[in-house]
Amino acid sequence: GVPWYAIGVLALGILSLILSVVYPEPFRIFILLIPLAIAWPLWPVQGAFVASVSCLPGMLPAFLAVLLPSVGFYGISTVLPVIPEGALNLIWVIAIVSALYGSLLALSQDSMETLLAYAHMALGAILWWYVAVTQAVAQGAVAYFGGLCLVICGLLLAGQHIRARFGHLDLNTSHGLAHIMPGLSVLFVLFITAALGLPIFSLFSAFMGMMLGTSS
Repeated sequence: GVPWYAIGVLALGILSLILSVVYPEPFRIFILLIPLAIAWPLWPVQGAFVASVSCLPGMLPAFLAVLLPSVGFYGISTVLPVIPEGALNLIWVIAIVSALYGSLLALSQDSMETLLAYAHMALGAILWWYVAVTQAVAQGAVAYFGGLCLVICGLLLAGQHIRARFGHLDLNTSHGLAHIMPGLSVLFVLFITAALGLPIFSLFSAFMGMMLGTSS
């Protein structure tokens, strides 16, 4: 069916962009945070991102899984110096809620694309929290963001390749990839290992650098 909720969220984002031009400071910054949270998904406006990654055909989900968060990340780094203290406190609280919410929903999905959309939301919310708490976009944050987008994009592309060959993937019933497509299964293992944050991958080192670099 048509993801009407996602369309509504997109309409809200467009309206917020228009209102951000009209309203003066500091209301403009508060309003501008809404489309940024839609593109780089946070609860409760993650619907547009989830629908884009899980419902669109072909390579579009993998492309948008990089493009949309990149727009949000660039936007937040641009407006960060002028965000009021109250808005930053609200952001890190919402980021924690988003990380927990995205993780719980990711665990309950039977579609790979939807699982990856919520996983992107949960892992990206950690970076939202870090930026709001430190009020800075450090080099480690950029490395973490790049590693996250690479991992999710790679898994989406691999999932698209499997779906093109075998049809829809039900994660509850799909087994034995290593016997059917051994080369691709190795790639899957590498991307999943990176997503889990094991030390040999940049996602882990960037995460540890961020966490050890802030007193919070």
